[in-house]
Order: sequence, then C-alpha cells, then structure tokens
Amino acid sequence: MAYIQARYRKNGELLHYRLFVSDGLDWTGKQRRRYKTWVPDKPGMSQKQIEKAALAAAIKFEEEIRAGYEIDKRKKFHEYAEYVIDLKARTGLSPTTIERYRAMLPRIFDEIGHIKLTDIRPYHLNDLYKHLAENGVRNKAAIATAKKVVKKKVSALKKSKHLIAEMAGFSHTTLNAILRGDAVTYQNAEKLAHYLGYSVCELFTVEDKFKPLSDKTILEHHRLISMILAQADKELLIPYNPAAKATPPKQFK
Repeated sequence: MAYIQARYRKNGELLHYRLFVSDGLDWTGKQRRRYKTWVPDKPGMSQKQIEKAALAAAIKFEEEIRAGYEIDKRKKFHEYAEYVIDLKARTGLSPTTIERYRAMLPRIFDEIGHIKLTDIRPYHLNDLYKHLAENGVRNKAAIATAKKVVKKKVSALKKSKHLIAEMAGFSHTTLNAILRGDAVTYQNAEKLAHYLGYSVCELFTVEDKFKPLSDKTILEHHRLISMILAQADKELLIPYNPAAKATPPKQFK
C-alpha cells in the first residue's frame, strides 16, 4: 500500500514528501519498502491540493513498482548507449555494423550525450537531425582517429582513466572510445591533445567533413538512436521511446 510522509525544515517550511510503497518480503520475511521524494510541481497549490497530488504520485509510484517498472532518472544517454552497443556486440551483431555504430556516436553524443535518458524528448532529436544537415555544424564535427602513440602517452601518465577524462574535459566513455581507435569529434581530440601537451595532428588523424550529412546518413543516426532508446524502453528505464515520436528525414528511393 502506498502512503506519504511530509518532511519539514527546522523553520517549519515544507521540504518534500516521501512516497512509500510496500514491495513484498525480503529473504528474512520482513516487509520491504521502497520510497522516493516528491515536491509540488505547481506554485500556489493549497495544502489540500498538495496532499492530494502527493498521494496520486505515491499511487503511480506503487503501480510502477508492481509492474516491475522504475524509471532511472540518473543515467545519461552516452552511458546507456555504450552499454547497448556492447550488448549488441555480445549478442552477435556483426563487427562491421558495430564499427559503423561507434563511428556515428560522437556526433550524437555532442548533441544529446549529456542528457539523462528520462529527459530526452522528440524535439531534442529533431534538433539533432536539423544540425546534422547544416554545413556549419558539420564543419565543427570533423572526425579524428587516435594514432597508436596516444595509448602510450595516456599510459605514461599513470593516472586513472576517469581522472584523465575529467582533466581533459570529457567523459571516460569518450576516452575509452579514443583509446579503442574509434572516430571521435575534432573537439574531443583537441581537448585530449591539449591536456597531453601536443597538437591534434601529432596525436590524431583528422578527416575533415565540409558537406552536410545526407538524409540517408541522418536516417541511419536516427535508427541507431531509436535502437538504443528502444532497449531502454524494453528494460523499463524510460516511459516511452522518444525516437518513435521524432521526425527524421525520409529516405527517398
């Protein structure tokens, strides 16, 4: 059964509500409880309206738990995308397709990699597709591939990958992609080169792209995003697949 508990600051001001849900028994036979915090999302609500809304949120929370469904509000797109690509590689997707997917990820991460899975909306994807079709954005998204010397330079630092990535100014998944030899954006290559004290050309092979992506290629990016978000939907991490409601370019025959 779901119930709510108000929590207040020392001055008597409402801090938030805790929503409690019973979730069966643990291995010792004791009742398990799940909880989450909730705050009013509309200003000017009366106390009665707040309590009614909090109870409704608690009931919804209970329904999610009963269905085995609990939204992950922390995981970001770039983290989950790496997981899905690895999952597809382990379950038999061809190496060529995996390589193609990894080559597309840097452009996608530049736009939506930092966004939490639950915060991604169709308009984020539509903006991404629009930007991929623009010359200016395309020019900034030149592709760079690390030379073999990069691994030696990073290893010589004798620091954790997480720390190196943080100091360079990008995620550790981006650093892993660089060290694997995956194509990354010029901006990320530039960040690592600057951190290591070298020019980009000394550490990376750069491929300039001066034309916007074709509709066909943008559609490939959309299909990759859709596959990743479909897996999140399947694993009950998001309420729906926003890619299914986005508007990618049409592929003409």
